[in-house]
Amino acid sequence: MPAMKTSVLIQAGLCAAAPALFAQDDLLDSLKDVLPSESSTLEQPAAAPQTTQDAQAADTTPAAHPKEYAAFKERLQQEAKACNYDFLPAMKAILTATNDEFAVDAWMRQAAAEGVAPAMQYLGDKMLTGVTAEELQSPQVKEAFAMVKKAADAGYAPAMLNVALARINGIGTPKDEAQSRKDMLAACKGGQFMPRFKWLQLTGRLDGFDSKDKPEVKSEIERGNHHVVYFLGMQAPTDKERSEWLQNAVKLGNAEAVYALSAACSATMPKQSYQLLQEAVKMHSPGAVFLLGCLLTEPNQPAAVKGLGIPHNDKMGRQLIRLAAMSGNTEARYMLGMSYHDGKYGFAKDDTRAYRNFAIGARAGDPMCSFAQSLMLLKGLGVQKNEKASLPLMLEAANRGIPSALILMAYVQYNGLGGIPADAYKAKQTLQDALANNVPEALVYLAYITARGGVNLEADAAESAMYLRMAEHDLKDEAKKMYDDMEKNGWDPEL
Repeated sequence: MPAMKTSVLIQAGLCAAAPALFAQDDLLDSLKDVLPSESSTLEQPAAAPQTTQDAQAADTTPAAHPKEYAAFKERLQQEAKACNYDFLPAMKAILTATNDEFAVDAWMRQAAAEGVAPAMQYLGDKMLTGVTAEELQSPQVKEAFAMVKKAADAGYAPAMLNVALARINGIGTPKDEAQSRKDMLAACKGGQFMPRFKWLQLTGRLDGFDSKDKPEVKSEIERGNHHVVYFLGMQAPTDKERSEWLQNAVKLGNAEAVYALSAACSATMPKQSYQLLQEAVKMHSPGAVFLLGCLLTEPNQPAAVKGLGIPHNDKMGRQLIRLAAMSGNTEARYMLGMSYHDGKYGFAKDDTRAYRNFAIGARAGDPMCSFAQSLMLLKGLGVQKNEKASLPLMLEAANRGIPSALILMAYVQYNGLGGIPADAYKAKQTLQDALANNVPEALVYLAYITARGGVNLEADAAESAMYLRMAEHDLKDEAKKMYDDMEKNGWDPEL
């Protein structure tokens, strides 16, 4: 049995974040700029459930789709001219052609080979993300740095900042703080808001709400740098200040501020919440795109959401979730992985694709993806079994507060996996840590191992019964069901 059951598509927070009046015509209109243009989704009634996954193109390479590749490359070139980093329109061209979220690398490699700076930055940044201490000067990391450096030399400000950051930390290149400062200043010379915002962060000038009074930060606020205003709004100590700063960021055109305000006013002003969410989708906020995809795809919408007329449409929702994942939203990566693993929401069951999505999300720093990748490595699902390789990911997820990771670590300790000696006493301690972190399911596992005992742990039927009674108090009938299943089938962790 899984350590904790969580809704794959709509967690409680997401439900609360977007109760809105989804007028169907408005919904379709809001999606025209982000859904694949040749998809039949928009030609069909939005309320009609469509549960069959769309066919993937036989050949997903850019060479097989010259028209869409040209559109993809054009969007990247527009981003290069503006020194922006909005990949959603480019991802739309890929998804239109291939219906495959994994086609991105091949398309980016082709564009990078043709000298398109955002493509070089995208690939290099992906390779530089999540680098371990042992990998800092590996050939692959040096190659990634060289690719980003080439994009920076072409005048692409986001790449200049990445080069500066790599030089500060010695990633793929020797440490050079003096040159790093020059790179940062060069990135800011164009006057674009994003590089200047990042420069303020990287130099420690912008690190909290009190930073608003620093001369350099005040200057950016006066220039209308919406990234700075949004950051300060999210750091504001009171609801009133938070609302004021976020509203100012909205007026300045910050998509994430629009999305944040949509969530903030959802309970009291649902119509306004929907209008803001819709606007955030149009402005290419990956979080807003993901949330709207979740709401469309979730078959069991809460009454408060369902009563507002939000249509259930798997096909439309799938495309939005994929676009969000392709644009860097790690929650969308986790959802895609779970959908492939479970074979739900119109996705064909495919653990190989599930694992790939989890691995991408974990590399980008998502702790739920780290947990899922760890478990799949531990069991050999969608990837060659590698118990030892699963352990660092498991620890990362546990240290980041994922309760299921503590349960999984106890399982590893109890059974002696991945080179860790079996130790039932340590497993018991880990489960008690999970219980202290408000994971009532840990009581069921404590009941299970204390009933059996193990290495360094004597069996104790009375203690086991106590844990099960405590579990039944918190989990009701589910506790006995979990325990009986473990008695029958053994302890078999699941996602």
